Amino acid sequence: MPKPVYESPEALALWDVPVYAEHTTVKVNRADARFVDHKSKKVWTVEMSCPWMEHREKKSEEKKVK
Repeated sequence: MPKPVYESPEALALWDVPVYAEHTTVKVNRADARFVDHKSKKVWTVEMSCPWMEHREKKSEEKKVK
């Protein structure tokens, strides 16, 4: 299990930390990961999912078709 927060002068990385916003609409309050780049003043939100073991082959076929 990774630490929930990694911080440096250039960037900040948060894993499974709730988002609190006062003036912004937030659709998901707990993204899998967030990266904040202080130099370029950008934020990336990452959502990850993994299919059940029984469905992996079916999902692989769907991705190949797409």
